[in-house]
Amino acid sequence: PAETEPMEEPTEGPTEDVVYSYVTADWPKYKDARELVNAAANVYRGKVVGIAFETLDLITGQRDVKREDNDVMLYTVYKIEATETLKGEEKEYRYIKAIGGIEGEYINEQTEALEKAGLDPAAGIAVCESVDKLTQGETYLFVTGDGTTEYEPILNGSQFAYQGANAWEIAILSAIEGLI
Repeated sequence: PAETEPMEEPTEGPTEDVVYSYVTADWPKYKDARELVNAAANVYRGKVVGIAFETLDLITGQRDVKREDNDVMLYTVYKIEATETLKGEEKEYRYIKAIGGIEGEYINEQTEALEKAGLDPAAGIAVCESVDKLTQGETYLFVTGDGTTEYEPILNGSQFAYQGANAWEIAILSAIEGLI
């Protein structure tokens, strides 16, 4: 879990001086819900109850790393209160890691996480534009991988959280029923 409890609300910060660096990530693209569900270790419904930022080692996913020791990247960590587990281990709270920060929000928290790891925030807050941003207080259907740390990785930046009765969510629920 995140070292500090996730923030209740995004804090204000000086936005005019913030530099962002945009990164890309190479994820598999799942052609249909069955393929996505088969690749997933976890499928569950839950509410985003917190958002925090940590620097993690890009290879091991370990936290509390310093820039001089490893390849370090800023991650957004979503704290999820799980309400229904459809696949995987049942847990009350889950933590999802998504590469990069969030542009325009939580600036102070992201800056502090970078400084703690010995990174210079003036060099830029890394943001991965292909990762869907989640909203605190909202409920989603999540599809995640099996993490080697306490954080569950996303399988694809745009195929890990679904809200409302959209076609993908309905297809995922159908694919889950096919596994039972």
